[in-house]
Amino acid sequence: MLSPDGLLDVVSGGGLEYLNLYNLKSPTGLDGLDRVGYARSLRFLNLRMCRYLTDDSVTAIASGCPLIEEWSLAVCHGVRLPGWSAIGLLCNKLRILHVNRCRNICDQGLQALGDGCVCLQVLHIHGCGKITNNGLASFSIARPNVKQRADEVMCIGPSIEDLFRLQ
Repeated sequence: MLSPDGLLDVVSGGGLEYLNLYNLKSPTGLDGLDRVGYARSLRFLNLRMCRYLTDDSVTAIASGCPLIEEWSLAVCHGVRLPGWSAIGLLCNKLRILHVNRCRNICDQGLQALGDGCVCLQVLHIHGCGKITNNGLASFSIARPNVKQRADEVMCIGPSIEDLFRLQ
């Protein structure tokens, strides 16, 4: 468990590029992940299974972290249309997005991602009950170069070897 103030202490230095908060538990049952938006250099963010995540926090992260390249929101049930719209509008460098088993992504949310996210190359998507076959087909037609993958990835970002490779 990590308190909102503790999270702010972690990200406020400004140099953080990789953050893994997989399955983060909230001590209060409330979302405090909006503070991640202070990590302006963040490139890889794993929020998989952060079930208390809200649209407000997603919007704060999308607007405060313009360099995000890969973001896992798999099994984040609190993200709804306003959150998906914020990602589509603000995440211009996003290349890989994980939305597997998100209960509240719908056709309109998928369209918002397709209309925005100009650098999107890979969308990990399956088990999203509110996305229809027509919605998925429309996304595929609008964004034929985006690979749709059904696999679930637990760890995201570069390999550990790449992090410590001498330049």
